[in-house]
Amino acid sequence: MKIMFWCSFAFLCGLLCGVMYSYKHRIFDAGRPAAHADAFDQWQEAASGAGGQVDFKTRERLLPLMAQSDGPRAWKMLMQTGVKPRMTDIEQVAHHWAKRDGRAAAAFGLAIPDPIERRAFLSMAVSRWFGEAPQAFLEWLSPQPDREMIVSCMSYSEYGKLLKAEAASLDFFTVLHEGNPHYQGPHRNLVLRIWQHQDQKEAVMAWLRRQPESELRDYAWRDIANDLAATDASAAAALAKEVTSPNVRRYLVSTVAAWMARRNVPAAFTYAESLQDELSRDSAWKSVFGTWMMHDPAAALEHVRQHLDSITADTLKPLRSVWMACDPVESLKLVQQLQGTEESRKSILDEILRDWLSRSCADLLHWLASPEAEWLSPQDLKRYLQQAETHQPSGGGSSTIQGRRVWFGY
Repeated sequence: MKIMFWCSFAFLCGLLCGVMYSYKHRIFDAGRPAAHADAFDQWQEAASGAGGQVDFKTRERLLPLMAQSDGPRAWKMLMQTGVKPRMTDIEQVAHHWAKRDGRAAAAFGLAIPDPIERRAFLSMAVSRWFGEAPQAFLEWLSPQPDREMIVSCMSYSEYGKLLKAEAASLDFFTVLHEGNPHYQGPHRNLVLRIWQHQDQKEAVMAWLRRQPESELRDYAWRDIANDLAATDASAAAALAKEVTSPNVRRYLVSTVAAWMARRNVPAAFTYAESLQDELSRDSAWKSVFGTWMMHDPAAALEHVRQHLDSITADTLKPLRSVWMACDPVESLKLVQQLQGTEESRKSILDEILRDWLSRSCADLLHWLASPEAEWLSPQDLKRYLQQAETHQPSGGGSSTIQGRRVWFGY
């Protein structure tokens, strides 16, 4: 009997679960229309008690429910509010309406008479629709007489986060902006975002190789190489051949060389010297040496001392801003030995002393008064002494202005 009882009980439980699963939408969604209808009632109640006005918090709570249930009615009630609706109110209606029915929301937005309200509504509605259903949106957009206006009001910050992280999204994006040269930033951002998904790397590179040569494509390759260089500098270096613009390629190899230098300075120098293009080779070499100076200044300065015949003040002048990582006394001894133009030597000297002055004016004055500074010309020595003696230490602080913290320096 017990066996028969438990078998019957299990059968009835399974039957009940099956019925509930079949009618789950009716069971669990039964309260939603009522909740949405209740939102309209609450809106009317709030408006009737405040001269037609509805407070901001109530709007933020009710508008999403109203727009999801009945977009046109939600819009009508918003427009009947005692005060002019905020842009955020308009965007809320557009957002939640488009989430439910992008086509209807877009068609409604095009018919809004006020140009400012129309643009605010369309910007949210069509961006949302494109991000969630790009193929359907593009089919709707193609015959639209106001296509250019519609695309111009679309927001990448809205649709970019909704597009699927797959190479196909790049095709949809390209079709959307066909003939528009002013979308470089969003294009690069989307390519890199999709590339950063591990399973899409090969697909993104294949997609880029199918694109016609352009500066836009080169910048996308550069962004990918920059991202890759931190973990695999050699693989990033291999991408340089994909870039056709000499300027973009030069930037790419310079970045790759800097990442190599963080791990293996000799290998980084070997890479820099292997580059065929002279400007790229020079840029990569300086990138390696500058990175070396920042991470191991003593070793970098010693390398210069051992190669004074080939490393001159003219070579190091573009790197003068990184001398701050080096010991100023040792740096100045080296500057004294450098060959090259006087203008380059003076430029490096000014940078070192300016940084030293900002860090320790007393130490600089002591050095200027010592025999170690006798190699400076009388004019330069006098000028540096005047700068040090009249130097006012910089300071800073903060103040609260209209509830906001403002930082300042002096």
